[in-house]
This record gives sequence, C-alpha cells and structure tokens, in this order.
Amino acid sequence: MATTHKTPLTSAEISILWSQYILDTLSLYIEKFALSRAHDEQIHSLIQDTITLMEKTPPNVSRIFQDEDIPVPAGFTDEDVNLDAPSLYSDIFRLQYIKHKANLRMAMNGLCLARSSRSDIRNFFRYFTIATLDIDDKATNLLLNKGLYIRPPYISVPDQIEFVRHKDFMGSFWGGSERKLLAIEIANLFYNIQNNLMGKILLTGFSQVVQSPDIRRYFMRGIEIANKHIDIFSSTLQKENVPVPTSWDFGVTNSTIAPFSDRLMLHHIVTLNQAGLAAYGTSMSECLRKDLLTDYGRLVAEIGQYLDAGSNIMIDNHWMEEPPKVVDHGELSFLQ
Repeated sequence: MATTHKTPLTSAEISILWSQYILDTLSLYIEKFALSRAHDEQIHSLIQDTITLMEKTPPNVSRIFQDEDIPVPAGFTDEDVNLDAPSLYSDIFRLQYIKHKANLRMAMNGLCLARSSRSDIRNFFRYFTIATLDIDDKATNLLLNKGLYIRPPYISVPDQIEFVRHKDFMGSFWGGSERKLLAIEIANLFYNIQNNLMGKILLTGFSQVVQSPDIRRYFMRGIEIANKHIDIFSSTLQKENVPVPTSWDFGVTNSTIAPFSDRLMLHHIVTLNQAGLAAYGTSMSECLRKDLLTDYGRLVAEIGQYLDAGSNIMIDNHWMEEPPKVVDHGELSFLQ
C-alpha cells in the first residue's frame, strides 16, 4: 500500500543532503573557474557537463529543506571564486580531477541510496548516481583516448584455486617473512598512491596562492604527509616487484594569484582528507597482511591529526558550518 502521509526526513537523509549541498556548492565554483581556463575543447565540454549536474543540487536540496523547515546551509558563493585569476592547473590535471571526483561521488551516492528510505530522496540520489556514472565514463574514455589513463598493475595469477593451509598467511605485526601481496591489497595500494598524488598536486597549487600564512604552513605540511604516504605504499609494491604507478603531468602553473578563497581551499583539503580516511579504512578491512595493517594504522592516525588541525583552523576563523544535530531538550528546559 502506498504511503499517503508525509514522512519526515530521517537523520541519515538530513545529513547526506546537507553534506551534498556543501560539497556541490564548493565543487561548483572550482569547476566554474576550470571552465573559464580550459583550452582543450573536449575537456571544456566535460567540465560543462559536470557544472550542469552540480547546479541541480542547491535548488533541489533547498526546496526539500524548506518544505521540512530545516535551515538551508550557507555553503559557498560567488565570493569564494575569482574568475579573473590566472590558471592554476593544467587541462590534464583538470581531467584527472574530474575523474577523481566522479569516483568519490559514485561511492558517496551509493552510500546515500543505501541510507535513504523516502522515495523522493532515493530518486534524487538515483538520478545523480546515473548522471555521475555518465561523467565518469566520459572522463575515462577521454583519458584513454589521450593516452593518459593510468591502469592498476597487471599481475600473473595461479592457474587453479588454492586454499590457505598455514596460519602464518596473515604474517606478523612485526614484519619479517611475508607472503606475496593479494590482488586486492595491490589494488588498494595503487589507489591510495593515486589519491595522495591528487592531494599533493592540489596542495601545491593552493600553497602558492593562499593568503593566510598559517594555512600555507598547513598546506605545506600536507604535501610532506602525501609524499611520505606515497613513498611507503610505493616501497611496499617495489619489494614485491610490482610496478609503481607513474604520475600524470604535474599540472601546477606558476600563478600566485588566488582563484579561490582561503575558506574554500581549506575546506576542500579537509574534505579530501575525510575521503582519504575512508579509503584507508576500506583498505584495512580488505587487508590480510598484518604488516600492512600496521602501516595503515600509523597512517590513519597521522591523517586524523592533520584533519583535526585543519578543522581547528576552520573553527578559529568561523568558517565551519555546524551540521544538523539533535535538539538539546535539557538545555531548553534549563533556559526556561
């Protein structure tokens, strides 16, 4: 039987819509600037497709929230972008960036669908999932056609199934003689290297143009962390004689004029670090070698500390919007 009454939004639906609004208003201005500076016609067209999709989020979320008497987040505005600034990144990097963000968004949309129950919210994320998949297809094909797509390593595999017969399959937390890497472990190491390369390039560009000395130091620290994590993951692959993925064109220009506000750039890096934590968590859950688990544990703690420092800078500058939370009825009673 169809539901005839109006079902309120659940806490999960409120949180994911709120986060989507913040992320898409941020990404919208990054892509609008990219569109104004893209030279390659195919990349320019793909950026426009991305903008067309993201422009649908603010009005749709605003309408849903207003119907529910929920405050619409401030997000990011025209004040957070300078369309007259020189180009900060190359077209090649812009294409890689679109691919990277599409991958993150597909994962997020899948989670949003799984956590939503109201039909209009499910339809909202179903639409964005399909549209994002289309953008990812276009970005992938364009990278392949331009010879820029970096594939995960190929491996040779046994010609028959095998069962684990020894308890030392997972190795030791203290290292030593370890079994060969599994395909899933190689794949996760590869994608974690790629994610850190993306963060490193973004941080390099942002550090050239950011106005605040404190935030510049924060970005420079992020570059050091990314380099460290890339080295650790690459070394693990090299020990197994597995090819280490090559980096794409570095892609940062010599501009020192900021195309984005300090608030937008800092928020973007904090958001990417949150995604990085999630990726490391997934890698740990799929890892069956204790020495790798130890590495991931140390690196997760380091990202957590870096994320905390960035969040504190945002709070100090009154740049962090507080996500929706439950009403404190005890405090309301006390104030009466």
